[in-house]
Amino acid sequence: MDIEPNFIKKFSEHGQIIRVHFSPFERSQDLILIGFEKKILLAHLEIDDYVAMKVLMEFVHPCRCTTLSFSLPVHNNMIFPENGGDIKFSRQGELVAAVNSLDGSLKIVHVKSQAIKLTGSVTLPTNVCWHYRCPIVCVGDDNKLCFWQVSAK
Repeated sequence: MDIEPNFIKKFSEHGQIIRVHFSPFERSQDLILIGFEKKILLAHLEIDDYVAMKVLMEFVHPCRCTTLSFSLPVHNNMIFPENGGDIKFSRQGELVAAVNSLDGSLKIVHVKSQAIKLTGSVTLPTNVCWHYRCPIVCVGDDNKLCFWQVSAK
């Protein structure tokens, strides 16, 4: 059974989302970078019973955005572009999220029990990332961001 995102923010005016990345730092954990073909947005997320987003800065650049980072990459994150997808572990390491651009799917699996916690449909997924503190996964899907709240229990 596919579960719809809890929140969707469209960015049609900026084009297709190439990459998304949450800040891993405690003091800036509600910041997100959103990479497009020729620009990067830095936004602040307010996450409570809802998700509100405010764009703080816009950076225009001459080349395609392929990587975004607030710091060095986290070693437990694995990327498998040859399979048409992206796989990321949650910060606590108990959940893994995988998007597959070939079949347009998002799957979240509990690592120890191997139980599927969530499945969702995505049109043109680019990558997946976890929020630093909250059990929220974000997928860049064509020209919108999709957020799912996931319970590890």
